Parts: sequence; structure tokens; C-alpha cells
Amino acid sequence: MNSRLENWIRSKEIVIYGTGEAGEHFYEEWGDELNISLCTSSFDDDRAIKGTAFRLLEQLDKSKHFLVICSESYSAIRNHLDILGWEPIENYAYYKLFEEVYVKDKQVFLGLGACKIDEIGYVLKKNRDFSEHFYFSFFSEIEVFETGERFNMSAMKDFIATINMAEVFLHSPAIELKRQQQYKRIKEHMKDTVKEISVSLFNFDSYWPQDISKEREVSKYYIIRPNVPVKAYQDRDQAIEKMVEANMSPKDIINKVKQKDFFDKDVVWNNHVRCLNKISLIDKFADIKMKEYVEENYAHKKIYIDRGHFNEEIIVEYAHRICDCLGFIKNRRLDEPFSMEVDMPYNEFPIYPSTAEILSLDWINQDTLYRMMSFNGLKHVLFEEYIEFLVDYYYHAKDILYRL
Repeated sequence: MNSRLENWIRSKEIVIYGTGEAGEHFYEEWGDELNISLCTSSFDDDRAIKGTAFRLLEQLDKSKHFLVICSESYSAIRNHLDILGWEPIENYAYYKLFEEVYVKDKQVFLGLGACKIDEIGYVLKKNRDFSEHFYFSFFSEIEVFETGERFNMSAMKDFIATINMAEVFLHSPAIELKRQQQYKRIKEHMKDTVKEISVSLFNFDSYWPQDISKEREVSKYYIIRPNVPVKAYQDRDQAIEKMVEANMSPKDIINKVKQKDFFDKDVVWNNHVRCLNKISLIDKFADIKMKEYVEENYAHKKIYIDRGHFNEEIIVEYAHRICDCLGFIKNRRLDEPFSMEVDMPYNEFPIYPSTAEILSLDWINQDTLYRMMSFNGLKHVLFEEYIEFLVDYYYHAKDILYRL
């Protein structure tokens, strides 16, 4: 047991929480070295991991036992433990953090924000120098901040305990601007030696002038069952919405939007300029700035797949710039393959031919395929095929919504 781990859990006995595959693997890997003899579970009638004795959670004492949560249901378990008075880091930890930080002695690289921060962290871990030195831990700002849409007290406690351990803290400057007082209180828990990196993150509207509403407002005709992962056509297309409202036929809608003169040049260009101005504003508050990269590359590379999600090129560029910012990483390249289609298979949102023409997007042509993730699996479709699916969905959703 290294000194860091010994100082952390002091004389407590380590207990594996979770008797499934993750718990069994953790015991096989570290059971002997850490003298683990007990396990527990959320289920009173659960079986013990071979080589351990099972104890009910109420039979354990947080002053004597330390829980390693070996389950992908960590958030639910954390909420339950919080009710019972168990504190994150002090009384329990997620098994990946425990293994990487307190057994393998890695540093904590903490990310706070929306999904883009998490995605950047995912790519960073594919750099060998980074992954050998850091354990990346991500927290969602909407759970951590009291004004967040999904504020969770247990998540906030976990974040504060983790930031107290962090060597590097990655976030967007937008957090400081939107939630100044809460952010100031959180910073009080950071070590003086922590390296802060603020990165310019933004929604990219330039490719999609058909949404002139509030950024990333959900489509007017969008239906989803509760607890179902977001699929279908969430991004808003007000141009098609208006044609659906006017009861235009699907064929007429497709013929209209595929024309290279569908959008007025000023509409597309003004939308693009507004987008660049937003990026420029965010850049002013960020350590890692992106406007210059966007201006140089948007016409030659597909940098976003919809308004809110990166494409491969730009997310790798973020990872490279963070490696450079850290200073000690000698090789900034990725040592493991990365593909949006394999690792992050989001729906791609189609780009109108008129938009491509006006913005001189040289990577797009009549044979360009768009990735479409549906409940029937992944498809690659042409622009017209995508619009046909989209219009069909809108008409069915409209019919259902109007009958409610």
C-alpha cells in the first residue's frame, strides 16, 4: 500500500460495494494487495464475491470501513450513501478513481461543464503521456451548481471533495460568467497549486441558419418516451417547420430545400458572422482560444456535426492544445484510434446545399453522406434521404401532438 493511499484511508478496512463483474474484477486485481475480505451491495440477499464475506450496509461503520463502489450505477449508490451520512472521498470512492489515483498514484485532472468537456477528456485519455499521469474525472455543471437544471446535492459534495484533490481543473469560462458566486465558493476548495485551464467552448451555428431561434432550442415536432436516450431529430429546423405547418407535401419540401438558392446570401453570411463574434467573445476569457482555428478550417473540414457536437478534427485539436498547455507532455498525438462513428455516434444534422454554396464548404458535395442514429441502428444517407426521414417524422409527430 503506497503512502498516499495509507494516509487517505488511514486504518480503515476496504470493502467492495458491488458484487457483479466490476466488483469481482477489482477483487481479483487488488484483493490480496489491499487485504480485502468484505463486500456489500444494494441488495440484502446478494451473494458474496468469492474469497470475501458479505455484510449488509447497515452492518458497516464509516469510521472503520472504506467503500470502493464497483458499479456503473455509481450516481444512484452515491445518492443513497449521502442519505445515510457517508461522505465521498472520506468514506467511499468510485473504483476507477480509487484504482487510478490511490493505487496507481496518478494525479486528478478534473473537468467541469457540459458534454463537450467530457468528450475532450475522453480523447485526452487516448494520449499515452496523459493517461499515464492523470485520472480524468468529469462533473456536469447542471448537477453541481444550485442553479443547475438537475442540481444534485450528492453530486455537489462529490465534486467539492474531488476538486480538493485535483492537480488540474478544466472548464469553460462561461461557467464563471453564468454562475459567478457559486463558482467563487467552489474555488475556495481548490488547492493553491492547482493548474486551471479554461477552454473556449461554443455552439456552432454557421452551418445551420435554418434555426434562427434561441440556441439549440428543441424542435417543435419532437416526441420522446421518458428515460429513452435522445435520438431522432432534436435539433430545430424552422424552415421545414414552416413548410410542415403550411401542409406542403414531403416531395415539395425536399425539392425546395435542396435548391442552391434556397437561402439568401445575407441570411447565411450574417448568421456566420454572429457565430464568429460569439466565439471571439468567449475567447477573451479563455486560456485556450479557438476563433482562429474555426476561421481557418470551417470551409475545409467539417468541424461540427450539429450545433452542439464536435466533429473529430476539432475535438482532437482541443486535446492537442490542452497537452501543449500542460507543458510536460512530449508527444501530443493520440496513441489509440479515435472515431466519432465508433466512440461518439451522434446524429449528424444535414447542411443545406445553399448554405454550403454560400460558405464555400469544399468538403461537401452531392454525394456527401450523413450519419443517422435511429432505433433501427446506424444509417448513412444522402441529404435528400435525410430530409425525407426528417419530414416524415415531423408530420407524424405533428399528428400525435395535435391529438393530445
